[in-house]
Amino acid sequence: MAYRIVVELRARRDAESTYDHIAKDSPSAAADWYEGLLGCLESLGDMPERCPIVPEDDIVRMGLRHFVYGNYRILFTIAKQTQTVHVVHVRHAAQRSIDPERGASEPS
Repeated sequence: MAYRIVVELRARRDAESTYDHIAKDSPSAAADWYEGLLGCLESLGDMPERCPIVPEDDIVRMGLRHFVYGNYRILFTIAKQTQTVHVVHVRHAAQRSIDPERGASEPS
């Protein structure tokens, strides 16, 4: 079963910010990181439920899951009825957890 991938605005901004940060030191490393990210996002189209629900979901209760890519967490939800994966954040693993006051779609 193939799912459609929708990268929400916040996740796009997260990825762009990360790319820019990496590119300051190494444009080629940034390009490699971004290509790898795209591959991870594409892989979510097949069996996204293989990825675990995140601990923060106890608070935000969105069915929030994550896929770990290097030092980054790709946070997403699955809309089974429309067979769509909604990517809501791309966060460095060292960032603090999602702020329960703001939910998963707001920056922390």
